Amino acid sequence: MIGNDIIDLQFALSESIVLQQRRLDKICTVAEQRYIRESENPWQTFWLIWTRKEACYKAFQRLHYIHSFCPHQIENQIDTSGMLLPLILFRNKKFFARTTMNQVKIDTVCASSQALLTDITTVSDLKEILQLTDFKKDNNGIPYLQARNIKQQFPVSKSSHGAYKAYALFKADIANLDATALIYA
Repeated sequence: MIGNDIIDLQFALSESIVLQQRRLDKICTVAEQRYIRESENPWQTFWLIWTRKEACYKAFQRLHYIHSFCPHQIENQIDTSGMLLPLILFRNKKFFARTTMNQVKIDTVCASSQALLTDITTVSDLKEILQLTDFKKDNNGIPYLQARNIKQQFPVSKSSHGAYKAYALFKADIANLDATALIYA
């Protein structure tokens, strides 16, 4: 399904322990640790890996609810030349990630297929969308948007960190909401 994560890099500066070996062993696979150590900016690369794991976990949650986050079981795929691939494996399931990164934040979205990944968009504010929907969570705490005029739910993934917030949703769902608004206007 769909998941996302965002990291405010300025806010993350307070997390100085992220590169301690004990912490890396709990969170990262051996290949991910090597990728982090060999990168130009290990600290930022750690957060890149982290956002991909968190986004993958959220996408997995929608398909197979699990109560605990187990980042060591989420494996970012790295090719033989040392390039981070869009593919992530978690409990024998494939997920695909797309990350945007700049000097202030890292924003990752993840989906259970490449086709779904291309249909995901992120927004920092749901103000316009909330005119047509209500933001709700199911019994497991997984968020969704409930359309007001029709009995339809739309998956949404929410992430916030420091000064940044991001909602990931499907472009097709936004178009469907826009069409619904026209029908019931």
